[in-house]
Amino acid sequence: MNRIFIMIILTGIMISCRGPETVKENRPDILLILVDDMGWSDIGCYGGEVSTPNLDSLAYKGIRFTQFHNTSKCFPSRACLLTGVYAQQCGYDRSYQQPIANAVTLGEVLQTAGYRTLWSGKHHGIENPVTRGFDRYYGLRDGACNHFNPGIQRPGEGVPAQKPRSSYRTWCIDDSLVSPYTPPTDFYTTDYFTNHALEWLDQYGPDSQPLFLFMAYTAPHDPLMAWPEDIDKYR
Repeated sequence: MNRIFIMIILTGIMISCRGPETVKENRPDILLILVDDMGWSDIGCYGGEVSTPNLDSLAYKGIRFTQFHNTSKCFPSRACLLTGVYAQQCGYDRSYQQPIANAVTLGEVLQTAGYRTLWSGKHHGIENPVTRGFDRYYGLRDGACNHFNPGIQRPGEGVPAQKPRSSYRTWCIDDSLVSPYTPPTDFYTTDYFTNHALEWLDQYGPDSQPLFLFMAYTAPHDPLMAWPEDIDKYR
């Protein structure tokens, strides 16, 4: 991966690192959106041809960066964002086949500040995020998958295309590991990552506890797949 897009949204008044007894009004809810392999100029507010009205609206009302650097690869960039240190410092500069070391995650830090920590989407590591500071996690633990079916063949469908080195992807649903993960026929990674996040917001939003929600999408990372109606829109 040589491109990555990040959007951070803060709602509320100010960030405070005071303990869990602090009322929610003094600590904003935090939404961090990470998009895999999307160029900085792909969305509308940066001149892209794809219709992204909701992201454009957020960007026009906030701050748009003109420069951004990453590690030119998936897992080191993600580790840097998740820990706040260089990939070489947390052991993710060459491989993701080991736990994150010598660093704490955003989830671990924000839990100490009384946040409910939620993560939906891709990880690209070997640890289940619920062991690293996240109360809830739903998503792909690996680096890439078939966006419509990361598991085995479903009745009436062809065999889903998979990475040649490993047929099945590991999926995490809270503290459970599922491999192969064969979802319902309406599955598409972006849709299901979003749906789980919306369910959590409905469930926990009314609470007095502030929320940190990490939305780590894998699309448009390869394989390049989209719903037929979305493809037809831009044909």
